[in-house]
Amino acid sequence: MSADEGWVRVAAAEDIPPGKLKGIGVPGTKLVLAVVNVDGTLHAVDSTCPHREGPLANGRLVAGEVECPWHRFRFDPQTGRGSVPDAYAPIPRYPVRVVDGSVEVLPAPIPENGATPEGDAVPQTGTSVEPAPLVHGT
Repeated sequence: MSADEGWVRVAAAEDIPPGKLKGIGVPGTKLVLAVVNVDGTLHAVDSTCPHREGPLANGRLVAGEVECPWHRFRFDPQTGRGSVPDAYAPIPRYPVRVVDGSVEVLPAPIPENGATPEGDAVPQTGTSVEPAPLVHGT
């Protein structure tokens, strides 16, 4: 598989400025993600809150966490873990990157253990699998 295979353009980077959350349907899939910009770094998480299936894509970013609009549960977009320890399973996270000013996601969740289905560890560096710094003017 090539390095670009499977990535889907979902937004212009300028549409998700620091401190903002944008709900995005991933073209060609049934996925709805909440893409957030925490201090210039983009993260993509599943839009369904594990508490009562609230729409995280309609939530907001509060102190760097995605807040569910229904009951105010919060989740760290870097880890997927909730602010109430062990109350719910972490929300799925998705690889996100910025290429030529476009935000792209890979519509396959990052495994909690960091391993791919083939058993390889997910690389911890590079914009292809971890949140990408948002660079303005490129």
